Amino acid sequence: MISLEGSNFIPWIPSIAELNVRCAFTWSPQPVNASYPPVFSEIAAISTTQINCTAPAYPPTSSANGGPSNFGVTLVSNNATISQQHLPFFYYTVPSVYSSNPNNARQQGISSTTIYGANFAPLGSALKCTIGNQTMQATYYNTSAISCPVPAAPPGKPVAILVSNALLTSPMNATFEYWGV
Repeated sequence: MISLEGSNFIPWIPSIAELNVRCAFTWSPQPVNASYPPVFSEIAAISTTQINCTAPAYPPTSSANGGPSNFGVTLVSNNATISQQHLPFFYYTVPSVYSSNPNNARQQGISSTTIYGANFAPLGSALKCTIGNQTMQATYYNTSAISCPVPAAPPGKPVAILVSNALLTSPMNATFEYWGV
């Protein structure tokens, strides 16, 4: 469910079914050598400033490498656009972590480790990595490699390595180990 905020929604509340008002999710921009029709979703007018739409299921052809898939959301009535803006909407794929190199360090930490996996997205400050219980900003290399600072930690059992793309976090598939001085 997504919420669209705006103004002047109240006139639609009594006549949504009559006007066939829906959200239209369209590729933005259309992929090269392909043309995909919009996907429509029913709406619920919550107030004069908010309408809710159900986002369609993740389109399987939308992202080959796990990065965001760009869509736009508009309001339509009887297949005519009635909203003044084409709002961006993104799908993200859950990242996966396979390994890191190096995968161990002395307890004082090291400058960084390269984390290998899949579905990493170039999200700037929203791309995070977690080693143990410390979350830090990651540096994006490509969809299968990022760099992460390695914080200091006491030696002991291996700790989990996790990666977050926006709101999605990888399952724990790789570990990092600290050893004594």
